[in-house]
Amino acid sequence: MTTYDIDFDLRNVYAFISPHTTLDFDTLDGDVNELTQYPISFFSGNSVYLYLYKHLNKYRNQYIYIVIPTLKYFFAEHIDELPIENQKELHDALTTPPPKFELLNNITTGNNITTNTSIQQYKLNGQITPYEVFYMPVKDVIQDINNKIPLSVILDPLNVQVNLDHHPSDFFDVEYNRLITVNL
Repeated sequence: MTTYDIDFDLRNVYAFISPHTTLDFDTLDGDVNELTQYPISFFSGNSVYLYLYKHLNKYRNQYIYIVIPTLKYFFAEHIDELPIENQKELHDALTTPPPKFELLNNITTGNNITTNTSIQQYKLNGQITPYEVFYMPVKDVIQDINNKIPLSVILDPLNVQVNLDHHPSDFFDVEYNRLITVNL
């Protein structure tokens, strides 16, 4: 089987944190999370790391979901290589417009709103399909960033390796006026 290698910048994707490894895609439509009854907070990919700096104890054993709105178009280019059941699912996903994210505010912790931080919160407009999202354990994300290697995951059923590149400047926090490191 062919391995496809595709690259994205971490700052150009969106992310959220969840304790679950499965998602109900019907609830990811910009409304509220049925389990918590709070809006799902989306961050730019690099902001999740900054957010974890302040909240690691709460999220250490959870998962970071990475949303790449254009990822489904890569799958569409290789639709003939997918199993039949996935081809139908992808056709359905392709009829759904890509999700859009609206900047809500800048947050520090909880509901404290300030512009003196690097963490930006987004609201989902639209719907996420299974071909636009994947997850990684929080600990793996932190280790890869700290080891200065791209976040990398293999997506089935195409054997696609997605690499999320990052740069030290992605983790500069204006509140602390320095680069930050999250220690496990």
